[in-house]
Amino acid sequence: MRLEDYPKPRNDNGRGIHWVPYTWGQVADENKRVTDDLVQELVEMNMRWVLILNGDGQEWRANEYLVRKLVGPDLSRPNIMPIIRIGTHFDADALAKRARGEQVGLDLNRVREIVAFYRALGVPYFQLYNEPNHIDEWPDHVVPMNAPEICMALWADAALATIDAGGLPGFPPPAPGASWPGGDDLVMMAVMLDKLDARLTVAQRAKLYDKMWVGIHNYFLWRPVLSLPADSHGFKKFVWYEGIIAEKLGRQLPILTGEGGLRMGPPPYGDNANEAQVADSSKEACRYMARAPKYYFCNCFWLMGSAIGGGSMEWENASWFRKDRPRQEAVTALKRLGEFQRNPEPPEEWFFYRNGYPMHRCHLVQGAMLRKFQALGGVSYCGYPTSGEAQEGTLVVQGFEKLTLERWPNGEVKVRGQGPREITIRIPSVAALLTAQGLAAKDVERALAEVTTLYGPPEALVAGEYQVQLPGPSSWRNQDVINAFWIASGRTSFEMLSRAGLDVATLAADRPGAYAGAAIADLPGLTQEERELVLAALPPLTRRLVTFRIPGLHALLEAQGLESEAMTRALRLMAAKYGPAELMVPGAYSVSIPPEPEMPSSAAYTNQEIINAFYTAGGKTWTLLNKAGLNLLALASDRAAPYAGPAVDEMATLTDEERAWVKAALPLKLATPATMRGMMAPLPLTIKWEPAAPENYVKGRAGHPIDLLVIHATGAGWRGTLERARQVIGGASPHYVIDRDGTIYQLVRDQDAARHVLLLQPAAAREALIQPNARSLGVALVNWGQAANEAGEMRWDPYTAEQYASLRELVSYLCKTYRVPRRYPPLGPAAYAPAEQLVYFRGIIGASALDRAPSSPGPQFDWERIG
Repeated sequence: MRLEDYPKPRNDNGRGIHWVPYTWGQVADENKRVTDDLVQELVEMNMRWVLILNGDGQEWRANEYLVRKLVGPDLSRPNIMPIIRIGTHFDADALAKRARGEQVGLDLNRVREIVAFYRALGVPYFQLYNEPNHIDEWPDHVVPMNAPEICMALWADAALATIDAGGLPGFPPPAPGASWPGGDDLVMMAVMLDKLDARLTVAQRAKLYDKMWVGIHNYFLWRPVLSLPADSHGFKKFVWYEGIIAEKLGRQLPILTGEGGLRMGPPPYGDNANEAQVADSSKEACRYMARAPKYYFCNCFWLMGSAIGGGSMEWENASWFRKDRPRQEAVTALKRLGEFQRNPEPPEEWFFYRNGYPMHRCHLVQGAMLRKFQALGGVSYCGYPTSGEAQEGTLVVQGFEKLTLERWPNGEVKVRGQGPREITIRIPSVAALLTAQGLAAKDVERALAEVTTLYGPPEALVAGEYQVQLPGPSSWRNQDVINAFWIASGRTSFEMLSRAGLDVATLAADRPGAYAGAAIADLPGLTQEERELVLAALPPLTRRLVTFRIPGLHALLEAQGLESEAMTRALRLMAAKYGPAELMVPGAYSVSIPPEPEMPSSAAYTNQEIINAFYTAGGKTWTLLNKAGLNLLALASDRAAPYAGPAVDEMATLTDEERAWVKAALPLKLATPATMRGMMAPLPLTIKWEPAAPENYVKGRAGHPIDLLVIHATGAGWRGTLERARQVIGGASPHYVIDRDGTIYQLVRDQDAARHVLLLQPAAAREALIQPNARSLGVALVNWGQAANEAGEMRWDPYTAEQYASLRELVSYLCKTYRVPRRYPPLGPAAYAPAEQLVYFRGIIGASALDRAPSSPGPQFDWERIG
């Protein structure tokens, strides 16, 4: 089915709401009267969609009266379109029970009964199951790792049964974020679609993908309604879902919100919003629905009512119609809002999900950038986005695999290289750095006074690291205690606080007041582990060591994602305009640099590199090479010779798009640009470029300077090391690899953070504290580590003299270029060191200083031979 062929309500405006979450007794006369009143309210609010819970037990016909009221006389064009949710809890043992032939999940015969019954009343949409990543949907409140497989096994059967009965099956919406150990809701959505596709036959795929739709729970969660937060959690989460669906299934599917909006009441069933905030955000979402993309069908707010229809008091605060209190302001606001009927516009943003790539490496393209991207030819011309939008001086830039787009202050978007670039950096003030650490205004004042005493005026400090000590608070606030219990419980509930004999409402009544309850260590009802979790989440009461680092000019320019040549030009111009970078104090600095030169495409390449590029760009054929007028046999006769033919840009027989493909397939050249000579240490040795997969490094270093060199053993041969560096999933890569004959290969640019330090022990907290990949260059020597010799004895593989010679020259070059001190940690270069010793250490270390698990580069490595 096309999107246009899915059923819509009469006068569709995309506006909807979740009905009372209760299914028993709706046939009673009293409940019929409540239903009549609430349906009239729906009409006055111009609601066109309603999600209804439907039980799968004996009460499954209970919604008949409500559905007839909503649909009206024309079953093909309902006045208000019902969406019926049928579901039951998941079973962690479902797969084993299915294998034994036991009934598990929804009864398929009952599903067919329900769908056929309500389909005859005019209901086409049936959501099957709900929030498979939420603890409330699983026994013992634990979401298992194989939840996607369980969910899809149950859902696929129910979905096919729904189609057989004439309905359209809805994909179960994950909860935002939630509790699946494999990742957030975006990751789970992608994995569920993979599991679904793997279990279907070709015929089943054709049948199901043609009729299904996707549910979504896009609560606003205090995010601005039309914002695009990095974690996707907000109203526009549907943009991310659409990108995942399009990549996984190769088509667009309708996306329908069953639960959303901003909610009154405390967590976890509310957002602590007030009535005015709920009303304002609801109006904004309803206005947007008029122009929302055609794949986004409706937004159903949570919640019509609860106790008024016999539902739980848990949801009463969020209800728009309350049993014993006035209706929410949102009701009146929507009645006054008007229709805003659907008139979909082209999407304002696209999420480019890519199979096999980590979710955080997939990016949005939006607004003017998206229009330029589409005008150029989309992915085929530009490649996939490699970054989000970033501010670079007065420009907003976004990187793609084959080019970089720039949005200028006048709103025009250009391909990088079409004009001069304004580069502006701002060295943050000491006050701003302290505030960014979460210090209160009073603590910032104290810290500034300490800074003045120890180092001089804050506004005169230059790049570097500084430390001051501040006294901690004399006692905790009530809000501190609330926050600590919330964090200690995994941000799920205040049940732990209640067990401790504390009342959240009492504490919240005086949030800034001093906590006057019993000592945390003496609270009843908690285990010792729980007390320790709470204490760890409370702010310290002792003197605090506050450390801040004023970033240097190089780090700030690097954080803007500048390429090496642009970086060098900017550094040189800044120095000429403002003086030495080391003496620059907090403030704003800007320069204008000329366009970057085009990537070399003739004499810098060998004949073999030209052959490879044309073969790749031509879809592994010689079509483009022949079209360009090049002679394959002539090039192949001397593969290592410099290419002497016309530049790619001068090949008039190729289209602009074809030339871009060829240039994108050419290898990056590492020759030091002329503009950098004299500013970097002279390169004393030859380095061969063998690029790693983009998944194994992060572009830029987020402002971190290079202050560590980490020495590794590869644990494999050169080819095995390169294969791992080019793995899309589960790979890793250092910056440099030194083969046994002394040949040096570079796999990742120095200015990018390679994925070379993968801590196995202990947990990720150590990695987050030390930030080894963001700060370091990784140098790996080809070496098998401990292996059996011909006699079967375990021996440490020795390093070669050629490796030591190349390593000595490479380390000398890197230390001189990046001013890395030639020193080792206090415990030795390769001894496992406490995190606090490495957080601020600058120098050379072995990988085993970071992690207990590997012995790398191993006891056979002679550190004295580095020089």
